[in-house]
Amino acid sequence: MNETIPVAVLAAGKISPELQQATGADTRALIPVGGRPIIDRLLDAVMEAKLIDGVKVVCAEGSPLIDHLGDLAVVAQGPKYLDSIRAGLDAFPEADRVFIVTGDLPLMTAEALDHFCGEVLHSDASIIYSIVRKEDCERVFPGGRRTYFRLQDGLYTGGNVGVVSRGFMAQHGHQLQKTFEMRKSPLRLCTLLGWGFVMRLLLGRLSLEDIAGRIEQLLGSSAHVIRSPYPEIGFDVDKPSNVASVEAWLRSRAS
Repeated sequence: MNETIPVAVLAAGKISPELQQATGADTRALIPVGGRPIIDRLLDAVMEAKLIDGVKVVCAEGSPLIDHLGDLAVVAQGPKYLDSIRAGLDAFPEADRVFIVTGDLPLMTAEALDHFCGEVLHSDASIIYSIVRKEDCERVFPGGRRTYFRLQDGLYTGGNVGVVSRGFMAQHGHQLQKTFEMRKSPLRLCTLLGWGFVMRLLLGRLSLEDIAGRIEQLLGSSAHVIRSPYPEIGFDVDKPSNVASVEAWLRSRAS
């Protein structure tokens, strides 16, 4: 089993008009926080991580990120989530699996990345997802607002890092795209997951193994869910209030 893994940072997504107006940035990865673009802070953590070997940032065609990043940039050949993941995999043709990180995580640390990678390297699953306990989120970011779901052993929120294999994308990538497109439609997502599964989730009767098993059924491949104690992996910036929270957190650390 490999001792390191390459990372593809996904930064081709669109920025909302509200966030663009508030920050003056043309893409979320270039939003300035603490005087530096988010992508620069994220790449600092990636470069420092010991278990990551190789990094590329997936950009939209014509994005200002391309000039900003130089040789680190690769261009997605389409607007879909699937297009970005495929560009990330294509950037590392010799890798069986690639670590996927979204490009809007300004508080990411090398420790958080290495912890997740360490867990990944002990699993041979084709698709790996991350979750974080509510207690860990509130310990690091007290007062931060997140959406949580209940499992048998507590409340969790989803992380913005994961792993996908080349074989999975070739055989089941279309199903991943379908699931991704349903994420903002509760009715369609409930229909996909199954109403019995959703009711058990709402009642807090599911285990982490149940979640992984349902992902395997939906996506047709081996799945693994990793609990991370580092909420930095899920603190993304998608609205102006997130920017204000990050600025406040950075000021508190500086003082």
